[in-house]
Order: sequence, then structure tokens, then C-alpha cells
Amino acid sequence: MTMRLRQLSTVLAGLLTILLCADVQAAREQQRTRFRGGRDGESNRPIRVVTTLPDYAVLTRIIGGERVAVEYIVHGVQGPHHIRPKPSFITMVKQADLLIGTGLDLEMWLPTVVDKSGNRRVRSGEIGFVAVAEGIELAEKPTIISQSEGDVHVYGNPHITTSPINAIQVAKNICVGLVKNDPGNRVHYEQNFNSLKDQMQNRLFGEELVKLLGGDTLCTLAGKAS
Repeated sequence: MTMRLRQLSTVLAGLLTILLCADVQAAREQQRTRFRGGRDGESNRPIRVVTTLPDYAVLTRIIGGERVAVEYIVHGVQGPHHIRPKPSFITMVKQADLLIGTGLDLEMWLPTVVDKSGNRRVRSGEIGFVAVAEGIELAEKPTIISQSEGDVHVYGNPHITTSPINAIQVAKNICVGLVKNDPGNRVHYEQNFNSLKDQMQNRLFGEELVKLLGGDTLCTLAGKAS
């Protein structure tokens, strides 16, 4: 089961990369136009979402559809640990209705960007901030916290989307955040999330096994086995 999950994790990473290139990058200029443009009305315009990582941007676009305009800060070729805050990041966050980050010690630079943006709505603990690691049991929790051990993450490994099962929880947290900020479109977000979850679970375990035991049960069993 563990070897199969590793293989499927590689498949998921490839899928996210394809979606990122074909969906997010292709729509990037259109999204920028939405950010710069005027409003047709507060209830009609897309929610302005800024994510720290491109993985989160892909999942947000799948769940949000036309209801969101998404930009991300860290590109795939960059290490999220060591990002130097730029004025462009501050501008992005200042305009955001919703900010999506890991919520651990991966993006240590993010609080600085949020503070300088002056956008109180997207501060940690506020309605406009989503910590996608919520509800995920992290692996590789250190027993020794010391600089002599190198790059140590206090809470555990924050690279959570390397696990397809964790990625489902990340998507769920994003869905919850969108619903909180746009409750009028709750059905839209939840339908898109459920569709995504079903696709991922069917690819992980096969449709027959999912029908027999249920995707959520299989994810729980697989998590314990790993």
C-alpha cells in the first residue's frame, strides 16, 4: 500500500503540474486584468485569492471556478523557505479577499508581507486567511530541535501536497475558506470539491474499492498504513 501511495503521489504531482501550466498560467493574464479592473458589484465580482504556492492556486481554481481570480507568490522553481518579500507581493496581498498559505513554518516571510500590506482581513486567525495544513497529521516531526541538524521544521514536514491524501484535506480546507468568504455560492464550491475528491479517490484506490468501502475510509486506512 505504501509503495502504491508513493507511485500515486508522483502521478498527483505530475497532474498538479499539468493543471498548473494549462489552467493557471494560461489564465494568468486574465486574472491580472480582473485584479486591476473595476467592480461590477461586490456580490458579482470574483473573489480575489492569493496563494503562497502554485499547488494551492491549482486547487483553488478547480474548486472556485469562475467565482475566483487567483494569483500565487512562489513559483515552482523557487524554494518556498527562502523567499525575499517584494513590493509586488505586498500589492497582491493588499488587494486580496482571501490569502491561502500552509500555516506552518514553511513561509516564514509571509507575516512580513501581510503586515506591510495593511490588509487586516487576511491576517492569521481572520476570516480571510486559510491555513491549508489544518487537520493534517504531519510526518517527520523532529525529536531534536537544533540548528546543528540543519533545516529543521518544528511542527513536522510542511511539504504536505506530496501526499495525495493530504492534498484532499488541503482542497477541503480551501473549500471551507471559500464558503466562509462567499456563503452565497456554498453549493458551487462544495460540488466542485466533492467532484475533485471523488476523482482523486477513484484514481488512488480504484472505483470498485471506493464503492465497496468508501473513499474516506480508504484514505484513513492508507494514512495509518503509511
